[in-house]
Amino acid sequence: MSETEKSKVNSNDNTDNVEDIEYSEDIVVEKVQPESSSSRVDESDETSETGKNDENDVFSDDLSERDTSNDESESLAEKGDIDEVDLEIPEEANTEKLSSTFKVWLVTRLVKLRKANKKKLFGILALLIAVVVFAVLVFTDIIPILPNSYHRSYVGNQYKLGETQGSVFQSCGENVIYADNNRIICFGPDMSVKKEIEIFFDSPLIRVNDAGAIVYSPGERQAVVMMEKSGHRVVETEERIKKASVNSKGGYVIVAERAGFESLISAYGKSGNLLYERNTNKDVVDAVLSDDSKVLAVSNVEMSDDAVHSSLILLDTTRQESVISEIIHEDNLIVELYYHNSRFIAVGDRYTVCYNMSGKEMWRISYPDKECKSFDISEDGNLAFVFNRFNSEQSESYVEIYEFNGKKTGEYHSDKNIRSISVNNGYCLLSAPKSTILIDSDGKHCKTKQIPFDFEKVILYDNYNFGFVVNDRVCEVLSVNN
Repeated sequence: MSETEKSKVNSNDNTDNVEDIEYSEDIVVEKVQPESSSSRVDESDETSETGKNDENDVFSDDLSERDTSNDESESLAEKGDIDEVDLEIPEEANTEKLSSTFKVWLVTRLVKLRKANKKKLFGILALLIAVVVFAVLVFTDIIPILPNSYHRSYVGNQYKLGETQGSVFQSCGENVIYADNNRIICFGPDMSVKKEIEIFFDSPLIRVNDAGAIVYSPGERQAVVMMEKSGHRVVETEERIKKASVNSKGGYVIVAERAGFESLISAYGKSGNLLYERNTNKDVVDAVLSDDSKVLAVSNVEMSDDAVHSSLILLDTTRQESVISEIIHEDNLIVELYYHNSRFIAVGDRYTVCYNMSGKEMWRISYPDKECKSFDISEDGNLAFVFNRFNSEQSESYVEIYEFNGKKTGEYHSDKNIRSISVNNGYCLLSAPKSTILIDSDGKHCKTKQIPFDFEKVILYDNYNFGFVVNDRVCEVLSVNN
């Protein structure tokens, strides 16, 4: 055979081989691939029905089939019936078998995860229910754990006082100090009696400063200093008491009357030791001591050129006869002094002014065309005033609220005659004829409660939902916001 004939034969053989390859691909697509997928479906069905094959068996069967298909491919390659292209076909089939096995494994995992998620869901729901129940119990004060939280059963709690004519009461921390002619009582927020002192007072007065209070009667020779943590102490004086005050640390000041229109001003430390003493021929209106007991502020009333004016003197208690500063108020009569956060506040009939420890004016609140009927200063330094218009026949009242820096935060107008005001924890409680009016620090009206009896004064507790009032012979806790 010539070379030309041989090449023709070889080319014909190659053509036949190509046709065989295309034919074999058709066979693989129609027979091998469907057989592989159907066998995997049968295996998965058999596994689901019998429950005998686990994941390890599936993978082991897959590996054995993989070896078998590889052996068949190698034997076909040795016989020359298939070339290298044909060897990739069993690998595709194995990949599809592994994919089917992965589907079985994934379904199993999803079932397990669903069961686990159900348990977690039940646990989360139980936790949410417990949180909601606990929140309801706390909100209703059945579990009174919140700051300033009072049990709602306190509302309506009463204490029979007997004769209450000439009685006074003031808030002191979370407690209320009550005094009449025969006794002093410290009431807790639930109207429980924390302390009762039997002592005679003729028309007593109470001055408070945060957690401290002093009870005295003008013209008497004794006073009672009360501290929330250290109890109380009875103070005896040789001269008749004219005015008294206490600081938040237990230090106190007593202004006593002397013959010849003189006054004796005495400042004491928290243990009762004398810190400072000063005689003056001026008419002393009030005197307060700083918390560190180093500065004493005294307000006086003086006459000059047929006019009445006030003066404020700041004294250094560490040096005798040492005047720090003296301020004259020609058009303003100072009626009361307060000390708070290193500031002295002088409340007058025309304006209220604040000074620092050296006598420098920090701010001023003026009200020249109004009559100041009532005012209050909270423990955090917020101020509130109740005004009436001068020469007005109407009973309407105006309330103005200020921060400790003298900035006005709100105002409120009422067509009722407001008798007193109590400021606490960002709220103001107004006493009106047979009603209480609760407003916030912005002057926004919160609640008006009708009361079946009349009263002159009400005190707002730290929790602004409750108030303390004295009604005839009984004192009780009122609900003023619910």
